[in-house]
Amino acid sequence: MTTRARDTLWFVLTCLALGCSATPPRVTPMPPSDAAATPPPVTAALLNTSLPAGAVIVASMDTSKLDALAGQLLHTLPGDLVHGLERELRLPADTLLSGHPGNALALDPSRPITLSLSGLNAEGNAAVDALATITARLDHDGAPAAAATQLLSALDQLPTVSTSVRIVLPTTNAETTLGLLRRALNSSQNGTAPPGMDGIYIQHGQPWSVGLSHDAGAVVIDVWWESRSGSVEAAHERARRGLIALRSRDASSPASAAPDLAGAVLRVALSPAPLARLGYLDGLAATRRVLSNVDAPQLAALSGVGGYESHRNLVLAGNDRGAWFDALELTADGTAGDLRLALRADLGAGAGDLTPLFARTPSVTPQGVAAVLDLANAWVDGWASPGEPAVPFARSIVEAGFVGSLVAAPFFLVSSIRDLADHGPLSELNIPGLRQRFERTGVGVNRVARHEQAVAFGLLPASATAQTAGCVLALAPARCSPRTALRPNQIAPVLVGTPPTPRGFARLVPVGTRWVVLVARDRAFLDHASVLPTPTPVGLFRFEIASQMLLDDDNLAPLRVLLAPRYQVGVTLQDRRLTFAAVPAPTP
Repeated sequence: MTTRARDTLWFVLTCLALGCSATPPRVTPMPPSDAAATPPPVTAALLNTSLPAGAVIVASMDTSKLDALAGQLLHTLPGDLVHGLERELRLPADTLLSGHPGNALALDPSRPITLSLSGLNAEGNAAVDALATITARLDHDGAPAAAATQLLSALDQLPTVSTSVRIVLPTTNAETTLGLLRRALNSSQNGTAPPGMDGIYIQHGQPWSVGLSHDAGAVVIDVWWESRSGSVEAAHERARRGLIALRSRDASSPASAAPDLAGAVLRVALSPAPLARLGYLDGLAATRRVLSNVDAPQLAALSGVGGYESHRNLVLAGNDRGAWFDALELTADGTAGDLRLALRADLGAGAGDLTPLFARTPSVTPQGVAAVLDLANAWVDGWASPGEPAVPFARSIVEAGFVGSLVAAPFFLVSSIRDLADHGPLSELNIPGLRQRFERTGVGVNRVARHEQAVAFGLLPASATAQTAGCVLALAPARCSPRTALRPNQIAPVLVGTPPTPRGFARLVPVGTRWVVLVARDRAFLDHASVLPTPTPVGLFRFEIASQMLLDDDNLAPLRVLLAPRYQVGVTLQDRRLTFAAVPAPTP
């Protein structure tokens, strides 16, 4: 199969199973292990298709709705590419363009696809408890030296970090489903699978292996992953045993419950605290691998740095009061051209009371812009992110890695928006305390021929007089004179610093009984700029953007068929549940 055709196949499978790689690997059957290491053969017992207990992520996907979305996506791809893929997979012509590409996998549209990611076992959790007391004493430079040396010694006894992903595909014809999966894996089982399994596969140079099993109504894809250490052969044997154990679960085996779809296209539930423990131990395992290639004098220092960065996962999960979030849930709903996304986070004891930050206030919207960001400044100045005070939150996310970004997803979203206040609206004026002079600040952006034009705006408090508004951009408002003050609906240069340096242009406009200041680099842009009050008060932030700006990259162009022309993103708090929602917005 050609690389291009195989990439396209995995693009489709990603839409149908949301767990497959978008760039498929070349895989080969796992070689038979020696007889002494091979576990007892698996009997052809009934397959238990439930999700194993102890999952830190569980998901349900509406097979029929995903099938429809994948069908829409395929129609955006070049026809010769899709037909070439059909030939490679020995599918009838136009199967993938029928509007129901799930038929190629013989998926049952009446039942959901389910998925789970398992957490640490008892040995792994014990290792986390023991090592966390050491890594908690480290800082970003790896100091103190005693703790780093203690960690270096402890890493020698670190257990192998392993986990598994299970994807259950509901099928009307298991042989058809298996046949296409085998062709996607670019190999046959070649007799290497034990009785009761349809195949075991490995990926060259990667730490995961795949097992296939089926019964009359489902095909199960089990992916065994581990942070490898030691010989590749030993790792493959551990993977083989793990995959066999997953297949051998009987009807009485404990299971994790998949989320109820309740009409949604997709629901993914995450358990932040145990997921953070998995990320922490994996970070330490990665540190141990790196240290195997390090000269002895540097070992302790580098182990300290790795231990500190791994510990960020635990910091992002909670504090001494408890977890930041007890549960997270991602939901996707709607149809092509009308998709909606929501992230819900149940606040834990560690988050404290966030209610005072969620007061809703009036705001304004610049007219005729492709994107607008609107921030409540009381929230910008009052929001506290997890982590040590001296360590920026974004840095903690980078140090913790991908798992850390999942664990702290709500804080990650909020902080990403919040940081724009320091680097976006009005910030380039560099006037001390400028943002605090406004109740809300924001920016509207247009993109013309891939060049951005921006207009920043600041909404003054309701108590602000015309005199206060005219002097709001002055370095020292108390010394502002009528000669230097902004006049309503007139454009004036903004001068900052000593000697005064031009930093764009400003225009003061009344909106109802309130005052708004508009600032732009381009004077002509202010000639036609206008703002209107929002129909209702808004919360912490309001972010609207045209989908075209999100998908400006040609590689993302196929996704345009899924999204509405414009989206509005916001966050609410009710009964200690944060809800971030991205919903279609009216097109201006």
